[in-house]
Amino acid sequence: MCTASLAPIDWFLQDKFVMEVLDFFALQVCEKMKIEGGMPSVCKGAIDMMSAFLLPALAKGPLSPQTLCDE
Repeated sequence: MCTASLAPIDWFLQDKFVMEVLDFFALQVCEKMKIEGGMPSVCKGAIDMMSAFLLPALAKGPLSPQTLCDE
């Protein structure tokens, strides 16, 4: 029951469109808060390098239905 109820969250974290939207917001935050100097190219490079790995790792690790239900 727990795993089935978390299926939408699992889908959400692995959806390409959602990842693109989160990348866009992360870029805006990086530039506005002047993270890494707020340079658009540096922010975009850091986000491009990490985003492909971060959400899938969270979806399969600490935020996976199996992990959340076991905890």
